[in-house]
Amino acid sequence: MNLSKFLEIAEGEMRIFSMPVGTCLKRYGKQYEEDAEMILSFIEQLANDLGYEFKQMLNMYLQFVNRQIKLNKVFLKNGTYEYATEEQIKSIISSKEFQIDNIFILGLSYVLAPHRYEMFKYVKAYIQRFINPGDRCLEIGTGIGLDCSIIDKQKAFIDTYDLNTYSSFCLKKLNVSSKVSFFAKDYLLSNEEKFEHCILIEILEHLQDPLIYLQHISKILKDGGKAILTFAIRTPQIDHIYLFQSVTQVRDMIAKTTLKIIDQDFFISSFMDYDVSQKEFLAEASKYPATYACVVQKY
Repeated sequence: MNLSKFLEIAEGEMRIFSMPVGTCLKRYGKQYEEDAEMILSFIEQLANDLGYEFKQMLNMYLQFVNRQIKLNKVFLKNGTYEYATEEQIKSIISSKEFQIDNIFILGLSYVLAPHRYEMFKYVKAYIQRFINPGDRCLEIGTGIGLDCSIIDKQKAFIDTYDLNTYSSFCLKKLNVSSKVSFFAKDYLLSNEEKFEHCILIEILEHLQDPLIYLQHISKILKDGGKAILTFAIRTPQIDHIYLFQSVTQVRDMIAKTTLKIIDQDFFISSFMDYDVSQKEFLAEASKYPATYACVVQKY
């Protein structure tokens, strides 16, 4: 689906979506256009196969945006997330409605949220720079499978875990190879396996104790192995339970492991134009939701 067709579908009450598309085109040009059209075509295919019209997907996303606005207002007032334990959100994330919504919202966010597209680019660059043919990778949080598909093109082996059963459907539609093994369950912490790479994208804020996972990652990585991690900071969402308050807090947590930060970036959840040299400052400022991403290496 090309962007012109997308904007045509999004006319009327959904015309608001033209703003983030314009922002991303201005910032990233042709590369964004190509990525966006690839992702939109994939989402359209998923929608058709699951019996939905594309406009229904946009309506799901619009409802999500409206929910986020309300959650942000409550968060700014109270300074806490709605839920604090995995048990509290278990029934929410296991429902069919939530899982389908999540797949389409996640996919559309790559196109309609500039900071999410920036993160997609960062993860893609990591995969293409560091992952080699034959490497063993662990991914916790399959999502719609785009990262996994990119890893697969590197001819690496990947074990990928997600509680959303529709992630498996996405991987099939992406036609990934037999090097990809999908598990529709929680990843059970085990020290028996070793990996060259671990990929934890948008997962740690869903855990009661992310430090346990980080410490485990440092154990199962081979010496010199790397992981790419993201942390949603001050970002209320119905299934976010661990509140990261700042980048400093995240770095202090990583310092409690045998992982060393070797690269990092900051993604600000805002449509405003800002000086990219100020990204780290804005990520620490309490006013803005942000995502901190980093590459770490076992030492």
